[in-house]
Amino acid sequence: MRDFNKSRTKSFACAGVALSALLWGSASHAQSAVEAIKAPAALQSGTPNNDPAEPAGHAGEEAASEIVVTASRISRTGFTAPTPVTTISAEEIQNRAPSSLADVLVTIPSFRPTNTPTTSGVNSRGGGIVTADLRGLGATRTLVLVNGRRFVPSGTDGVVDLKLIPTLLIGSAETVTGGASAAWGSDAVAGVINFILKDKLEGVQGTIQNGISEQGDNAEFRASLAAGTTLMGGRLRLLIGGDYIHNKGIPNQYSRDWGRREVGLITNAAYADNGLPNYIIAPQVYPSLMTPGGLITSGPLRGTAFGAGGTPYQFDFGQVFGSQMIGGGNQGNHLSRSTQLAAPYEAKIVMAKADFDLTDAVTLFAEVNGAWSSSGGFSQQSRDAGTLTIRRDNAYLPESVRQAMVTNNLDTIAVGRLNNDAGPVRVHSSNETLRFVTGFRANLGGNWKLNGYVQYGQNTYDVASGPNNRIVANYMRAIDAVFAPGGQIVCRSTLANPADGCKPQNIFGDGSLVVDDYSFGTASFHLRTEQRVASLNINGDIFSTWAGPVSIAAGIETRKEEAAGTSDPLSTQVQANGSIGAFQIGNQVPIVGSYSLWEAYGEAVVPLLRDSPLGKSLDLNAAVRRTDYSTSGTVTTWKAGLSYTPFAGLRLRATRSRDIRAPNLAELFQNGGSSFVNVFDSKLGTVVQVREVQQGNPDLRPEKADTWTMGFVVEPAFLRGFQLSVDYYDIDVQDVIAGVPSALAVSRCSAGLTLFCSSIAFNPDGTIRNTILQQLNLNSLKTAGVDVEARFAFEPGFMPGRIALRALASYVDKFVTVDAAGATDRVGQVSQFNRAPGVPHFTGVGEITYSNADFLANLQVRMVGKGVYNNAFTQGSGAANTINDNHIPAYAYLGLNLSQGITAGRTSFTLFGTINNLLDTDPPMIPSGSIGFANETSTNPAFYDVIGRSFKIGVRFSL
Repeated sequence: MRDFNKSRTKSFACAGVALSALLWGSASHAQSAVEAIKAPAALQSGTPNNDPAEPAGHAGEEAASEIVVTASRISRTGFTAPTPVTTISAEEIQNRAPSSLADVLVTIPSFRPTNTPTTSGVNSRGGGIVTADLRGLGATRTLVLVNGRRFVPSGTDGVVDLKLIPTLLIGSAETVTGGASAAWGSDAVAGVINFILKDKLEGVQGTIQNGISEQGDNAEFRASLAAGTTLMGGRLRLLIGGDYIHNKGIPNQYSRDWGRREVGLITNAAYADNGLPNYIIAPQVYPSLMTPGGLITSGPLRGTAFGAGGTPYQFDFGQVFGSQMIGGGNQGNHLSRSTQLAAPYEAKIVMAKADFDLTDAVTLFAEVNGAWSSSGGFSQQSRDAGTLTIRRDNAYLPESVRQAMVTNNLDTIAVGRLNNDAGPVRVHSSNETLRFVTGFRANLGGNWKLNGYVQYGQNTYDVASGPNNRIVANYMRAIDAVFAPGGQIVCRSTLANPADGCKPQNIFGDGSLVVDDYSFGTASFHLRTEQRVASLNINGDIFSTWAGPVSIAAGIETRKEEAAGTSDPLSTQVQANGSIGAFQIGNQVPIVGSYSLWEAYGEAVVPLLRDSPLGKSLDLNAAVRRTDYSTSGTVTTWKAGLSYTPFAGLRLRATRSRDIRAPNLAELFQNGGSSFVNVFDSKLGTVVQVREVQQGNPDLRPEKADTWTMGFVVEPAFLRGFQLSVDYYDIDVQDVIAGVPSALAVSRCSAGLTLFCSSIAFNPDGTIRNTILQQLNLNSLKTAGVDVEARFAFEPGFMPGRIALRALASYVDKFVTVDAAGATDRVGQVSQFNRAPGVPHFTGVGEITYSNADFLANLQVRMVGKGVYNNAFTQGSGAANTINDNHIPAYAYLGLNLSQGITAGRTSFTLFGTINNLLDTDPPMIPSGSIGFANETSTNPAFYDVIGRSFKIGVRFSL
């Protein structure tokens, strides 16, 4: 594999130092390091954890016996749901020393890390948001629960920031990798992740850890503390915990060897004439229409650039392809200069819960969450790709250039400028989340149980982009500087309107721009979202048949989601080109909207066989849910599944379901915000940057998905400790809510598909003015594949302790988007070309763990299978959709986790260390060529590591 053996000697030297530091003290007897081996978590088969009466053990706490297993609302001893479930224990979480829960979820191959601090890029929403994305279908199609209850979303898109859930209070995390809307409601199209909190804790537990990359950046400090006690003879149980994390982030890719190669994607529109590929991946890719100090881009003075102090010089053009070039005189100005490899962030999270046994049959409970997070960083600098018009009488124009304009009879020149002196626009965002839950659990007699709760949550989100955010119209007036009759330099507009407040700007020479309060400012947005939920649920056995009891669960729920957002006045200005917003970036406009729903569900388990000649057991599991939305009316979801055990050691399972995702607040009520995108203007024959205006749609309908899962679980008696599960899935989502990406709409309009032209606003001369991105029920998504999971734990005999082997793999057979232009299968595509991400065919995680009474060593390998840059491309030249390199090899990343326990009386400590990307493997070079998000780096951080080798050390303690 490419770069797999890079720095091997250095890597193992680092590992040896970490190992030596932890091997001392092996005679101590702390147990916490090996709990995960003694009581391994259920992985997809769900066998240990699908029986609430026999929960997996956790040191210092009891698993919550009343928590319903995520795969089903039925809590009955012996019942095993037919839906695949992956469970991660608290010990497995803590052994990863995660920065956030996403670091744990990434060990499940069906998850895609599509939104983390390392994928925030130049996203003006700010970095640091961490979301769960199953199957690559998007975070909005993965439902996040805490103790079986929805968590407060962190914005109008309805997604949950995972880092706001305190890790030390989590007893386990269960993932249902299949549709679960009938059981849990909207958004569970790809599946559900349910974080189950510890029910009881005696004493104090804590973790303190530090981390840093080998390059000296990505410095991180994390402290977690949890404390619990029981009072009143055990009737009152109190638990409180919190996390603090501060990560300083990573600057742009120039901080890495691979980034300094400045690899980019060239679009070669003249492939038929020059015989080269349509797309070219190459190092030293720079803009050809702008330099930091300014560049004349057309006419007889083309190539005149401006150096320090505005001194003219002849620019060295490389091999030019429209707005880009390979080589030449723009070294150090690859557009990735504005993309952070990891956004810095800080988070403070606290959670408290109380359970009180009012009687032997009734328990009251309450939960309170508070979370505060902030993220800094930057978005792209302002860029003028030959779009600045400078007149001959400009006061700052070097005299030699003015004379050349006179000689060539030029009244104006077109200037391009990469405004590094104004800097990448600084962005700061913050989230504040509050959540209150109170409810009850009651035993009604027999095995009938009733529970209910009310929940209120709110999230306050603020983002500020500036103060160096260009106010576009003001800036254009400011650079049109002239001499006033008195000899002073003023804006031309000031001659006609002396009170206009314009402050002239000099664009000639890097460092000449001044970030003042006329040409620059801060775009701000304040958003408050609220969630109200009330739910009542009952479950028990209604009668028995020849095969056992028939169990049911039923419930009703009401929920209301609402949002109110305000922004600064400049962000809401209507511009001459029809777009909204005066700033270069940001320009989020006010949003006001809400929706509510009522729903009722029922689920049943009907045993069909028990200890029969036809099999050991056969259970039918069925559920139905009816939901009435205030915006889109009623919809029905359902599931039906079978779980069949023909004989001990083999279980077969299959599920068919109808699932939904209702439109979120942003999709319904977004009101015209805009951002810049790159599109190819066929009239001009080059890539241009234009505004993309986003619009919501209150008439949207819920997405509907049909899901199949089927597979088997093997636990042979002759191989104790071995467990294997294999599951096939097929998900077909219709009425997908989406907008046509601007680059795609423009290319297909240019190809004659007039349907897409309605998304484009043209100038009178036929050039593109701006694009429109409106949310519509216009697409479908189809994906299918196989998940495999295996675990084997044994005592080797020739040495003390245990060895555990674990492997998880996901093979995706198809990942198809169907829109008005047809079907596009992006499986195997690992680039983010035109902001249309694909998924690898294969991803996998394998690990081996050795543990004894007080020591644990874990070696993990994460694999990304080979892929292509784009499925629509062919490797070749001289024709459309050809590319010089369309093959991406397989990649593997090694990680090492070590821990050593120490016991002193009733106090125990565990020293631990981790090394991620042990071999310091560089990512592949797969630039997307698109603007924004993480698309301007030379790789795809959603699948490949951009940090390099990094280290964490810390201590866990229990008092």
